[in-house]
Amino acid sequence: MKTLIPSKKIYLFLEEYLKLILGVVFVLILILSAFIYYQYVYLVMQVHPEPVIERILVDQETLEKVLADVIMREDNLSRVRAIKYFDPFND
Repeated sequence: MKTLIPSKKIYLFLEEYLKLILGVVFVLILILSAFIYYQYVYLVMQVHPEPVIERILVDQETLEKVLADVIMREDNLSRVRAIKYFDPFND
């Protein structure tokens, strides 16, 4: 059968080594944050990104269709904005 460590021994251990434990945890956190900074800031700033996607060639017919659609939407929007709707909150 297992015996539990008395709470008095745990208290005495923590009382004696508390500053050492906190110092070790602080140093580990400091080292970890320096490593994260090095990986995600310093190394990334040194690498020059290169485009991965090749140029997209759009044929003239597709471009005309898209532009016609944009013009049609702008016309619809201007017509809707020109209509004066009843506002029940203003006199």
